[in-house]
Amino acid sequence: YYTNYSNSSMKSSLEELERLEWNCLLQELSQSICHGFTTSTSCMDEALRHLQQQVANRDATTTSPNNHHQSHHYTDLFLLKESLALTYEQMNLPTQALVQYNELRALLPELQNTL
Repeated sequence: YYTNYSNSSMKSSLEELERLEWNCLLQELSQSICHGFTTSTSCMDEALRHLQQQVANRDATTTSPNNHHQSHHYTDLFLLKESLALTYEQMNLPTQALVQYNELRALLPELQNTL
């Protein structure tokens, strides 16, 4: 009887330890995913700001609406915004994704003018 109690107690302790280890692993994994998401979206936001500044500078200095470089910047801007929207969707953040899609919709006429 004593052996059964000891084995049962030991088994219970091991199960509790395994449960705690899994919880710790899942917490670390969750934190890593969130950190990666934050880093990725921050990099995309910075790249978007840079591209938007380039587009604004090109618009201010370019007289021809069909400039190849301008078209290239608008295309990059479109692709980057789409990528950011998809990233938000993948993280189940539909409101932030919708903001990006609405900005893309507003960008379409400008993109069509450059093609």
